[in-house]
Amino acid sequence: MKPFVFLRNKKTPQISKDDALAIARQECVNRGWSWIDPVDIRSARGNWIIKTNLHAKGANVVIVINQTNGDVISTNFLSR
Repeated sequence: MKPFVFLRNKKTPQISKDDALAIARQECVNRGWSWIDPVDIRSARGNWIIKTNLHAKGANVVIVINQTNGDVISTNFLSR
């Protein structure tokens, strides 16, 4: 019996981390939201997930950006 192997179709992102951060920062400017460091950026399911004000509860912005075309998928301001 052959072992079960998980295959992943992992593509290289077309939008770099730096590009994603620039897109997210501009989205905050457009919405009038504050951008507070430190910032966390992670890759998940073909998207960049960016969270600002990482070590605090409240005044956080979470933005999800498509890694292929740079579209903003969702934006959230977590006031507390």
